[in-house]
Amino acid sequence: MGTAALADLSPVTPSGLPPQIIPSAPEVGLTILQMPGTGNQMGSGGTGTGAGGGDGGGSTYSGSGTAYDQLMAQSYGAAAAAGAQQAGINVNTLADIALVESNFRNIPTASGSTPATGVWQTLPSTFNYYNAKYGLGFSPPDVNNPADQAVVASYTNPLRD
Repeated sequence: MGTAALADLSPVTPSGLPPQIIPSAPEVGLTILQMPGTGNQMGSGGTGTGAGGGDGGGSTYSGSGTAYDQLMAQSYGAAAAAGAQQAGINVNTLADIALVESNFRNIPTASGSTPATGVWQTLPSTFNYYNAKYGLGFSPPDVNNPADQAVVASYTNPLRD
């Protein structure tokens, strides 16, 4: 009798097909692509490419890309980036949300169908809830200040709760 053959646990790729890539999204706007069996990751940070760390994931604190550049061109851009850093979220994510919600305009309501307001189209009740939950120190009228709204919007990450 011979010895038993060890099973080959490497990924099986049918001829002519690329290897399977396993996507994950630990944070809205932050995509991680994992190559099976390699431990190699490719990351992106929202609209831009992000600034990858040692594991190849998108950076939490730096930004790049069109939405990020547009955010930083606003008078409240630096406060928004600081709020994202304080909350530990990707600034590209915050920028992408502002781009989609209001195109960086501090408007009363984008659709007129909800009381959501401002650059991040935040409901006053949401603003007040996260402000109180994290002790951010804002008052209800601050929901109309884009710099203050940016800080609160950074704390509304559903993965945080």
